[in-house]
Amino acid sequence: MSRHHIGVQMKVKEGNEQAYLDWLADDAPVLARVFGRTGIHSKTVVMNGSHIIAHYGADSPAAVGEAFQTPEAVAMLTGRLGALLDPGFAPIFYTEELRWTRDVPGPLKRAAIALNLKADQEANYLDWVHNRARAQFNDLWARFDIAVKEVLVSGANVISYYEIKDPSRILPSFGEPEASAAMQAGLGQMLDIDETRPPAFFSEVFHWQD
Repeated sequence: MSRHHIGVQMKVKEGNEQAYLDWLADDAPVLARVFGRTGIHSKTVVMNGSHIIAHYGADSPAAVGEAFQTPEAVAMLTGRLGALLDPGFAPIFYTEELRWTRDVPGPLKRAAIALNLKADQEANYLDWVHNRARAQFNDLWARFDIAVKEVLVSGANVISYYEIKDPSRILPSFGEPEASAAMQAGLGQMLDIDETRPPAFFSEVFHWQD
């Protein structure tokens, strides 16, 4: 059975980052039981300050939504976890649009980058992801020892998710010739990038797999 990959972006209240990590560690056994019933086989959490991206591998795209509706999850969201989350940041659910894989000897680490699209570029970006991204970036991804590269999209919000030997190589890869050529060939017209600072980089803080 093929796996589906889903992303959920949330935010904890400022100053509650460590409390959230403590909750993850404490409630991991409960989460594992919920995931076993709903067909979720992996969960990775990457963080950038108080911003969180949870990445799931599941039997169906609906599995994460189903897990959120279980009694255990409802209790978490109305209890300890809910008290930590920022109520002003509505969760963003992302759909997998591209998954590229390659055998890379471990150990591997996980990381992600959050990007945004310019207005009215959603359809153009999805066309690029589905029809041109692999051809333009295949050699670069292989050269940088990337084992998994995913693109997950929610409207104008984009997550680039990586499983890689050395996450510190991700941002430098954007300066490679393939990346520069893709930007000049149209990708740069789709992405809403602030050239004065790098995109938001999320590092792994939790990983569970059945």
